[in-house]
Amino acid sequence: MSAILLGVSCGLFIGLFLWINRKTGQEILKEGFHTWAVVIEYKTEFVRVAGSWTWLAYPQVDYISERGQLKHSRLKYASSERLLLSIGDEIEVVLHKGELYFKPLFSQSLWELLEGETF
Repeated sequence: MSAILLGVSCGLFIGLFLWINRKTGQEILKEGFHTWAVVIEYKTEFVRVAGSWTWLAYPQVDYISERGQLKHSRLKYASSERLLLSIGDEIEVVLHKGELYFKPLFSQSLWELLEGETF
C-alpha cells in the first residue's frame, strides 16, 4: 500500500513540476524579446546540480539586442556530455529578465528531452 502511495505522490510531483515548467516557459516566450544568435564558443563552469558539483559547458553567443546592438552572453542552457550546439550555429533565442534562453527547448516534448533528440 505504501508503494502505491509513493508512486501516486511521485506522479503528482512530476506532473506539478512539468506544469510549472511549461507555464514558466510560456511566460518567457510571451514576455521575452525574440532574436537570433550565433554560437561563438563554449565555456565551462563548476556548478552545483542536484546537490553535487560538476563541470558544465555553457554556449557563449553573440546576439542582437532590443536596441539593435551586438551583445555577447551565455545561454541559460548547459551540457555535461554531448554538446547540443556547434560553433557557428545560428539559433533562435529569447531574452527574458536578463537571461538568454534557447527557444527550441521550450517546444520540445519531455520524451524528446529525455531521449536527447535534437531539433
